[in-house]
Amino acid sequence: MQNNNERMVFVINQSAILGLIQVFFLLILYFSGKLFSNWDNISYLISIAFVYWSSIKYRDKFFEGFIRYGKAFNYGLKIMVLSGIIIGFFYFIMLKLDSETSQEQIYTMLEVSQQIGYPDSQLEYMETALLKYYPWMMFFGTVFSCFLSGLLVSLLTSIFVKRLEDPFQEAMKDLNENQN
Repeated sequence: MQNNNERMVFVINQSAILGLIQVFFLLILYFSGKLFSNWDNISYLISIAFVYWSSIKYRDKFFEGFIRYGKAFNYGLKIMVLSGIIIGFFYFIMLKLDSETSQEQIYTMLEVSQQIGYPDSQLEYMETALLKYYPWMMFFGTVFSCFLSGLLVSLLTSIFVKRLEDPFQEAMKDLNENQN
């Protein structure tokens, strides 16, 4: 029971660290005026590197250096989703405090929708809904996006993190314990 609590605290701590690293990166992009650009794709590289590093720490700390693919995958997915909540909360607060950025994003979406051929009545409805709910949409969209990217990142990193015990070494360890 104690080990499960320690593991859960570890997962929460690692999620918070990843979330804060991502928020710090997003703040740099925000203040440099590149928040909603291709530069934010670097956050995927940050996630991959962090999940890989953290999964190795998790494996070594709680599983004596051995972990199955499924446990490593589950761990990576958990920290990605929990960090996504932190990142979503950042977007929510930013869009509530900086209405200019929020409106820029909304009007960009409306322009694209108009170019695609949406009727004016639908654009008016979209504008009303977006102005009212855009911060919430960004929060939930970010959490969902972190879930999806967490699936991919965890699938990838778990391949390299998994390490199964050698059955021969396990049998020899049991044999030595029985002889003593």
